[in-house]
Amino acid sequence: MRRHTLGFVLMVAGIMAAGIGLNYAQAAQGGGQEQPRAQQTQTQKKAHQRHRAAVRRLMQQLFKNITLSSDQKKAIHADFRAYRQARHAWAKAHRGQLKALRQEIKKARKAKDQQKLKQLRQKLGKLMSTAPKLKDTLGKVRQQLTAEQQKQFDQNLQQIRKNRSHHRGNAKQHRKQQAPSGDHLNI
Repeated sequence: MRRHTLGFVLMVAGIMAAGIGLNYAQAAQGGGQEQPRAQQTQTQKKAHQRHRAAVRRLMQQLFKNITLSSDQKKAIHADFRAYRQARHAWAKAHRGQLKALRQEIKKARKAKDQQKLKQLRQKLGKLMSTAPKLKDTLGKVRQQLTAEQQKQFDQNLQQIRKNRSHHRGNAKQHRKQQAPSGDHLNI
């Protein structure tokens, strides 16, 4: 269960980081040096547009059937902005460590060294546990809401998590169905 929660947090964290032009995945891989918009390739621009659209969809799902006052909107925007900035600063500060760990994991996976792989994943998990938590930000956001809004917010968040786990299951099933069997080769 902890692994699913971490995956969900990382997914949403990556989506939230789009607001500052640097997504978490890029920062974690050590790439992600910010480029002025004019220097971005067409592919990068399209990826950024898709990413921003995903953020909008997530926010729409999270605040579905919730009408916010202007004060609530300002406070919630401030909470998410502070989270994005903290996440960006953390990723920038730990970029080298993350990149090195991911490279070591890749080498261990290639060498099929399960013991080393387990140790490296634990080390990565320990490092990731120091990152700012979206869960904390969602708690702050939830505090900005009325009791009725909190109830709807909780339902929306539960639905997002349910959809996420449902999509994961479908993806695994889809990959199994699409696995080449050799029959399609007409040999």
